[in-house]
Amino acid sequence: MNQCPDQLSAPKPPKPLSSSQTPQHTYKAEDLNSSSQAMYPTDAEESLVTIVALPAYVMLRIFSFLCIPERIRISRVCKLWKMLVEDFSLWRHVDLTSMMVKAPVARHLFQRYLGSGLQSLSLGGYLISGLNGVKYTPVLIKEVGRRCPHLTRLEVHIAFLRTLPITKLPQSLRSLELHSCEISRTWLLEESDFSPLPFLQHLVLDCVPAFNDRQLKALSRLKALCSLELVGLPLVSDEGLMVALTEVNGLYNLKVVNCSFSADGLLQAVGQHLQKLQKLIISVKGLTTKGLSQLERMDSLQYLELNGPFTRKDFLSTTHILSVGLKMPRLHTFKLLESTPQTRGMSRPWLISGK
Repeated sequence: MNQCPDQLSAPKPPKPLSSSQTPQHTYKAEDLNSSSQAMYPTDAEESLVTIVALPAYVMLRIFSFLCIPERIRISRVCKLWKMLVEDFSLWRHVDLTSMMVKAPVARHLFQRYLGSGLQSLSLGGYLISGLNGVKYTPVLIKEVGRRCPHLTRLEVHIAFLRTLPITKLPQSLRSLELHSCEISRTWLLEESDFSPLPFLQHLVLDCVPAFNDRQLKALSRLKALCSLELVGLPLVSDEGLMVALTEVNGLYNLKVVNCSFSADGLLQAVGQHLQKLQKLIISVKGLTTKGLSQLERMDSLQYLELNGPFTRKDFLSTTHILSVGLKMPRLHTFKLLESTPQTRGMSRPWLISGK
């Protein structure tokens, strides 16, 4: 018969062990010493310090490995950490390309943390006109130019910049990269009383569809330009490049990939006008022995990269191409990269030859 819970009897306590059943333990002197060490801290443990006791430069070094949201979050811990997070040394190089930053947050970020110490900035904008971030990207860049007089590098991805002429960019820039950006057809043709970006040395235009021959010819306005990268520009031609290189003849680095230029026309223009060129990266579309003969005239070239495909039956053999490279006196790096349909236009290493 089942019993109710309140009618159950309490469990009986266990019987005590007899002396013969009691387990016997023998302790050694080493065990006693180790137990006493675990119980009382040693001098080495007493000498350990917490993070708040670290020098400021050490804490700044630790904070530099945190992403931007984490930096802002730890600034709420205490007044010391807030002061350290606001130190300009933590905000010299800022990358916002992987963050979905809304306009008010971006404004607060620039007003509170980014100032005269900022040297490098990477931004991710919006291309679709319906998003709120579209109109704010030009405003943000103008604000950067006003608040960050020492900014030397600006990188912008997927942004709508039709309302932002080159004359409104920070004048302190030495490097400018535009990736998948919309600009106006008069972006580089804006009239002004002074030269736009007088210190700009490195310019990258990657998938900027509005960039055309007129703007290519206007590159001569950038007096300090010595490095140029053109990728995926459908509105530029061999004629426009030939005219542009006659004016911009001080380039040391040139990259032209997936554009409408023919390789022969590009190499002819380079051989005639860029006598100081040291690094050249081009696509091999339309390359013949006539274009290869221009390479032998480039005495100062040190790095050469040709992007394929090289597997067409009507194309020059790789042996022929490499034999031309071996005749170049200063060339120390020669790369052939082949693009295949399986890689969807991405290059994969195929053959590398060094001298």
